[in-house]
Amino acid sequence: MHRIDASGTLGDEVAQKETPDAGIIAHQVMTTPGNRTAVLVTRGNNPELNKPEDPGALKVFGFDNGTLTLKQSLAPGNGLGFGPRHLDFHPTRP
Repeated sequence: MHRIDASGTLGDEVAQKETPDAGIIAHQVMTTPGNRTAVLVTRGNNPELNKPEDPGALKVFGFDNGTLTLKQSLAPGNGLGFGPRHLDFHPTRP
């Protein structure tokens, strides 16, 4: 996690209290419109010949002054068969 400077460039790194659980493959992160929650989309992978399926999940973090705290991990079926890719929020509806 890095701060964004007034110029829009990356600023200083924000130290985290603990290493955030980023799932198998972190694919996208979005903050909610209120900028107090961050949702990380962690995509899974289909099984291959000699490799089992990787589970997918949505990781919901509290977001406070650059510090993340895991609030919930959403992984239906333990994440198997769940391969989220993207998340978006409607600009005017809840």
